[in-house]
Amino acid sequence: MPQLPEFFATQHNLHELAVVDDAPSSTLFAVEDGTTHQRLSVEIFAPGTTGMVEKSTALHGLHHPAIAPLVGTGTTADGQEFIVREGFSGTQLSQLPNNLSREDAVEVFGPLAGAVDFLVSRNQADFAVHGLREARVGVDKQRQISVLAAAGPSGEEHGDAVAAFEELVARKCPEYKPTGNAGSAKDVVADLRPQREFDTAQIPRVQEPEPRPQQQFAPPQQQQQPQPLAMAQPTAQQPMAPAPKKKGKGGLIALISVLAVAAIAAAAALWFFLSYPSWNDKEQNLADAYPNLVGSRSGQDGFDGAKCSSRDPETGQEAKISCVGDGFSYIVTYYPSVEERDAMLPDAEPVELSNDQCTIQSFETTADVPTYVMAVEGTQSAFLVWGDRAEDERLNLPLCAS
Repeated sequence: MPQLPEFFATQHNLHELAVVDDAPSSTLFAVEDGTTHQRLSVEIFAPGTTGMVEKSTALHGLHHPAIAPLVGTGTTADGQEFIVREGFSGTQLSQLPNNLSREDAVEVFGPLAGAVDFLVSRNQADFAVHGLREARVGVDKQRQISVLAAAGPSGEEHGDAVAAFEELVARKCPEYKPTGNAGSAKDVVADLRPQREFDTAQIPRVQEPEPRPQQQFAPPQQQQQPQPLAMAQPTAQQPMAPAPKKKGKGGLIALISVLAVAAIAAAAALWFFLSYPSWNDKEQNLADAYPNLVGSRSGQDGFDGAKCSSRDPETGQEAKISCVGDGFSYIVTYYPSVEERDAMLPDAEPVELSNDQCTIQSFETTADVPTYVMAVEGTQSAFLVWGDRAEDERLNLPLCAS
């Protein structure tokens, strides 16, 4: 049984918890940080395997909830390269039974499919295959998320990522038969979902209504007016309808009350429209596309309680909305075209964030406070996020257009 080298305890205060997987090219350990007690994973590559640390730099720009985030890399005192990632809670896929139903398989493999397709779209299919081993996939207790615990480079030759994903699904779910024709990992998960057949036998037959005899010159029936619901049944001493009352001060007071209520409602509406003016047409496009980011009117809450308001667009922009929150602020801008939007992005390599709905490019800029330029591929919008909480909040902002 392999053991974590003493180097990690003495140099990094990392202590072995378990051997997660022992493969020909690398060994994956579960470890704990002795200072923070954070669970991490350490993948140590076999002696003589080189270039893995250099290749792993691609992981710095790839973020997906089903891929264990990269923490650091290095080389041991014996010259073995290693990669440190965040650990996962739950269990290993290898500990789940090999007779998962189709429904269970959808729960387990659904999040994983997004990660595989994300890596394939980023020309890192081999990174996905490297992590598609039962022992290297973590599944939480609620099966709400599965994680590639060792996505990254490998010294071994790898095949097609989607085919490897199909084989993994088939091993855990015998009901699924690989087709070899799936265009993506998400297509595999879609095939797992049961196809409901349309059973026409369950639909009751419609009977032809019997013809009714027609009455000629029949008088039209008078529609009954709905009667108000009586509070009590009438008695011999109680008339069916109350006797008319003489008009007095009561009617005048009621009229004044109605007018007062109407005046208050009108004042409230006037206050609302003055306090929360509507966006112009271009700003409304942003509000419609990002309803959870800027709100439906100026002055209303955006994301996490941030107050949003109109701003004059700069040269080349069509609309600009600024939102100020607690510890962070952001600006949403709209450009005439995707090309004009792309032209204003920083000339640097972005970090890519994905949540299976869209892929977000994040550029860190040099400023006195943490500042990030964010953009979603193929859209005409761009975002500027800054403040002490900007680094964390940029990961939570709903930047995928509705």
